[in-house]
Amino acid sequence: MTKSTVSKYIDKIANKSSNNNHIYRGQSKDYGGVTSTAFRRFKKSGRSNPSKEEYFEYHNDLIKDAKSYRYGKELNDTELLIDLQHYGAATGLIDFSEDFLIALWFACNNIDTDGKIFFLDVWSNEKRYNHLEPGTDLFKEANYQDNLYYLHTNFKNNNRIFAQKGVFVFSYQDINKNLKSITIKKGDKQTIRQELKQYFNIEEKTLFQDIYGFSQVNNTEHKLNIKSASDYFEEAYDENNLEKTIALYQKAIEIKPDYHEAYNNMGNAYAKLGGDENLNL
Repeated sequence: MTKSTVSKYIDKIANKSSNNNHIYRGQSKDYGGVTSTAFRRFKKSGRSNPSKEEYFEYHNDLIKDAKSYRYGKELNDTELLIDLQHYGAATGLIDFSEDFLIALWFACNNIDTDGKIFFLDVWSNEKRYNHLEPGTDLFKEANYQDNLYYLHTNFKNNNRIFAQKGVFVFSYQDINKNLKSITIKKGDKQTIRQELKQYFNIEEKTLFQDIYGFSQVNNTEHKLNIKSASDYFEEAYDENNLEKTIALYQKAIEIKPDYHEAYNNMGNAYAKLGGDENLNL
């Protein structure tokens, strides 16, 4: 039996990983490794190598400024930073997922280039990752040391993080020396996205489950998902409201006038609506 494309990449990651204690990050192209948006902001401002003190001061100022606008009054500093990252602020947090398949979806975002999946062992003692549990305030723990921090947040409070099984790494250090990676070939990306949707229910609308994500999925950059006759047929078949069922079959027939199954099922629905309980759709 021929393996699915997704299965081939599952095998690849298994061959490069000695255990199951990894977290994963998918990038749609190879940017030369993994860096935080905070470091990228420093670089764009002409400061490629900020000191540790400057790096932490940047975050303290960012949080202080956000609080001056009365954002996140009920959150501790770390939780507020996660919210700021969520809405696009440049922070030292780097998004990972506990689920390889979710990272694979992100790696396939752009089908015009090869992608990358980076994976990281945050449980090894020699890598010195400090684990911060939900509710812990990073900025009361981090004291300008070179330590690496792994944040397993209370993601049930955030629908998007929950859907993406999201976790974060925070560090002043370059984390790339601790990363392993595999390449996702651009020619496989479209097939992978289809398989992830069909077999695992992993797609844009299931991964971005908040009002911001919903709005982004429905912005001008996304083509309209125009329903086909088959879509209306399947929707009608699952509908328990007979009047709505009939209306859906009618829409299917408008698109495909020779849709004989839709005519037949719509006739059954009309009959049942008229009181013949022995007729089924």
